Amino acid sequence: MASGRRYSRAMERGAAFEAVFTPVAPPSTFEETVERLGTAIRLGILPAGSRLPAERDFADRLSISRSTRVRALRGSDSNPMTVVVGICAAIEQARWGAWDETVALVPRSYASAVQKAGALAFVLPPDDAAAEAPEELLDRIDALILAGGSDVDPGSYGARPHGETKGARPERDRFELALAHGALQRGMPVLGICRGMQMLNVAAGGTIEQHLPERLGHSDHRHTPGTFSDHEVVLAPDSLAAQATGEQRASVKSHHHQGAGELGEGVEVTGWSDDEDRVVEAIELPRCDYALGVLWHPEEDERSRVVASLVQAARERAAAR
Repeated sequence: MASGRRYSRAMERGAAFEAVFTPVAPPSTFEETVERLGTAIRLGILPAGSRLPAERDFADRLSISRSTRVRALRGSDSNPMTVVVGICAAIEQARWGAWDETVALVPRSYASAVQKAGALAFVLPPDDAAAEAPEELLDRIDALILAGGSDVDPGSYGARPHGETKGARPERDRFELALAHGALQRGMPVLGICRGMQMLNVAAGGTIEQHLPERLGHSDHRHTPGTFSDHEVVLAPDSLAAQATGEQRASVKSHHHQGAGELGEGVEVTGWSDDEDRVVEAIELPRCDYALGVLWHPEEDERSRVVASLVQAARERAAAR
């Protein structure tokens, strides 16, 4: 009976593995075969190693040796490892066709930036169960993006709402805080973008300045709703922000009215707007290999290297495990 159960599990895994190899058409080249095998192993459809008969059977049928399976898992300079980047989704009301629904969404530019860097993009909708126990979800990704969106609920950092704080979704905040805490604890690369930078600071125990124009006297960082403003930022030498951007002074795209307030434990400011306002534009946690928050939107700039730097950090971490 026990042997029958083991055989059944092996066949189920084998069927799942075969599905990865034939979603539309069978792999046409050796390199494509290797890439799909690596993806199957990385996503947990099949565990790495030779202990599973179904994996050996399918690999043998495709003439893939054990050394090639290891290479597929680890990647190489010419065929880098495929890693998975989770992108936290917003909860918004959206209309398309005849529909007007509450949806979990991510602007396509986030996924495109991740894909352009050679990684798989997974959209992560808020999930109260995962907020209570994020480990299972985090086991399935290699890096985390805390994306932009509506304002963070001031209750998340012990404050009362400002009159201009709008659109908060507490369920999203709970979910993202749990993922951020779990990712940082396990050393997973984390990138916070705009709202995500503020969330990264809150995850470390910091607060948010809820309406910057009240202090600055202008709304230059969000001068036209729905349109990104272009401005310069200055980044600290040798900082992760400068390394990820590839320069110490950069032109960026912004759309925000909030910013970092009190800094969380271990958080350092490494970027500022290049004007008299000196708005905090980048934060990081030096105790982590890669924990970066930027107030601008690198996913909207095809020249930006920031998202690619997150993917590279995820590859290096995965290869070292």
